[in-house]
Amino acid sequence: SVELQWTGSRANLNYVAGLYRFEDEGFTNNPQKYFFGTFNFDSRYGFTTESNAVYGQADYQIQPNLTLTAGLRSTREKKSITRTLGFNAALGAPFIPLVPAGTSAEETFSATTPMVSLGYKLNADQQLYARYVEGFKSGGFNGEYGVVNPTPEGISSNVKEVKTPFKPETQQSFEVGLKSKILNGKGVLNLTGFSNKIDDMQLAIFTAEGAAASVIRNAGKAKVDGIEVDGVLQLSSPTKFQFSYGYLNGRYDEFI
Repeated sequence: SVELQWTGSRANLNYVAGLYRFEDEGFTNNPQKYFFGTFNFDSRYGFTTESNAVYGQADYQIQPNLTLTAGLRSTREKKSITRTLGFNAALGAPFIPLVPAGTSAEETFSATTPMVSLGYKLNADQQLYARYVEGFKSGGFNGEYGVVNPTPEGISSNVKEVKTPFKPETQQSFEVGLKSKILNGKGVLNLTGFSNKIDDMQLAIFTAEGAAASVIRNAGKAKVDGIEVDGVLQLSSPTKFQFSYGYLNGRYDEFI
């Protein structure tokens, strides 16, 4: 990965802009033997990822006690998959293909995600804020998929599953909170309330078929609301007390 940043300030404005690139590749060779070699898998798959992003964020001090922050990120990810799967019923026997060698696919996922936040200083020790942000997790491929059905229909179904990507997962998050110093600076107390809405949620679904234990599906929609409280209290010079509490209320709005 490599990242290039440009930061600066001008009057009431602080800003950062950047370029980001990430590359990843891997290969798995996963032979499997069952029942003393009377049933064997030849399972191999490889993947690549190329991710590029451009982003910017700025803080603007509207008034001495009021600051507006806004940002935007554009992300583009290209992913590929190669897959080979076969089996035989005896060591040394020819492998019967389930996913023919050379099966491959690629897909590009992209999103533009904003963030906006407003901070208000009640006084030198207390600040209120509200923030809205969107998140993005790209889609991908089920590289280990394979059902033991050596018929033309079964092979075609395996190839289709390997080459069909699952969709990106997206999230919308709203948060409000208070950050404060207490007891003449001897302590810190932070309060936060938030609500997260997730669409096209990526979940591992157990199938118990062939050489794959599970597949990734866009299984539905979910919402998580919660509160968090954390603080620090300096009891004496060598002694510090820290505490935190979190409460989550989550539900599926849709589960396929």
